[in-house]
Formats: sequence, structure tokens, C-alpha cells
Amino acid sequence: MRHSLPAVGLALAALALGAGCSRTKAVEAAAPPPRAAAAGPGELTGTGTLESEQTAGLGFRVAGRLRSLSVDQGDRVAAGQLLGRLAADEARGQLELATAGQDLAVSAVAKAAADAQQLEASLELASKDRDRIRDLAESGIASRAVLDEAEARWAEADARLRAARAARELAEGTVVQARRAVEVRQVTLADQELRSPIGGLIVRRHQEVGDVVAAGTPVFTLVSTRKLWVRAWVDETTLGSLREGQEARIVFRSEPGRSYRGRVDRVGHESDRQTHELLADVELLERPQRLAIGQRADVFVQAGPRP
Repeated sequence: MRHSLPAVGLALAALALGAGCSRTKAVEAAAPPPRAAAAGPGELTGTGTLESEQTAGLGFRVAGRLRSLSVDQGDRVAAGQLLGRLAADEARGQLELATAGQDLAVSAVAKAAADAQQLEASLELASKDRDRIRDLAESGIASRAVLDEAEARWAEADARLRAARAARELAEGTVVQARRAVEVRQVTLADQELRSPIGGLIVRRHQEVGDVVAAGTPVFTLVSTRKLWVRAWVDETTLGSLREGQEARIVFRSEPGRSYRGRVDRVGHESDRQTHELLADVELLERPQRLAIGQRADVFVQAGPRP
């Protein structure tokens, strides 16, 4: 079947148009994402990422199996808040045994103190009886044998009292050791809990309930939200114009049409030997509603008075 010349022309035009659209889409796909607004007069520029002044990997002090996790990534937590627990049956049992031992030691001290008090009374009676018989013996009324018996009773009462006092001191020492054992077991039991050392944002959860974790293995990554910086790389030639306290504006790549207020908090003292750039930490004074640690941003530092 033969085609007419107009039909062939229309087909070729359609192919050319399709090829042109394909090339346009390919160019658009290969183009980099739009960059933030250009720097204004007197502004120094830099590009970096949003970071926290403090990042911590939180893990348990002891090894064990994860029984529960109270928070997840994206949650804000307060200082001291419970984040998770290990299976603590063994630690709890050891604390109960230590507490029982402490109770027994305290009871032993009470008994030794009561015995010593009773023997003190017995010694006082024996002493009075010895003195009385000694006076009688000196008067010739009591014999030497009777005095010797009184002396022996006093000596026996004195020895028993000394032994009771020694037993009480020993029991008191046992109480001290038992209390220390309880304190150690209490610390061990407390170590089965993971609490946040600071307030902040959980940005990552590394473990799941049921996992066996070693001591110190991170379960969560926590960042402080007290102070957030954009750690920006700036050209080393701007070092003479950078100083702490300068006003800045921050433009996140996720919001290229909006600027947030910032201030230069720190200026680095070491330049990269390949890129010849140095870090400047620009504090974020005005925060977007949604943010992510590590997201890219451009900073524009006002190095001089605005025109």
C-alpha cells in the first residue's frame, strides 16, 4: 500500500516532535535541583548541612535482651525520660536476695545490741556483789573463798559482755557490707533501664524488642534540639570577613523560596587542603516547621552593613 506525501510528512513531523520532547525530558531529568536564591550585596555564601551541637548514641551499660522500647525515631524526649528496658528478672532476683541479706544483718545487730544491754546489767550486778563481798572480807565477815567466787562471777560477766560487744561490732560491719551489696544490685537493676541524658529528638532507632544487645551498643541516636547549626563550607578567602555574631540567612534546599534567620556562632580554624574551604557554624535562630538533621542548606552571611 502506498502512502501519500502529506501523510509521510505528518508522520516525520510527529517523530521529530516526539524526539524533541524526549530530549527535553532527559535534559530536565539530568539537571541539578534548583539552588537557593543568589547572594545579595555584601553577603558571603556557603553550603552545608543542618547539625546539632550534641549528638549521642544511647545504649545500656550492661548486656541483655530488649524487653521494651518506649519511644521511636521522630519522638521528642525530655531529660531523664525512660526510653527502654532490658529483661531484668535475674537482676531483680539478685536485688531481692541482697535485700533479704541486709534485713538479716540488721536483725543480727538488733539481737547483738539487746544481748550486750542485758550483759551490761549483769556485769553491773556482779560488780556491786563483788564490791560488797570485798568489804565483808576486809571486815572478816566473808571468807576469801566467797570473795574469789564473787571475783570469778564478775570476770565471767565482763568476758561475756566483751564478747557481746565484739559480736555487735561484727554484725554492724555485716550490715555495712549488706547495704553496699544492695546498692550494687540497685545500680545493676537501674542499668536495665535506658533513660535520656538530655532533652532532644530521637533521629534513629537501631534495635528492636527481643534483640540481644551488648553493653554500650547504640539503641537510639539522640540529637539535642537546644541549638541547631548549619555547618557550612565557605571559601577560605572569606576568612578575613567572617566573625562570630554576624547576621545570616539560611535557605534550605527543601524550601528554596524562603529564608530563615541565622547567626554565625563559630568560625573554623582549619581549611580543607584540597577544596580550600573551612567550616562556619551558623546557628538557626528561626526554625522551619519540619526539619531533618543532615538536610542541605545554603547560608548567606552579612559581612558588612546592608545597603
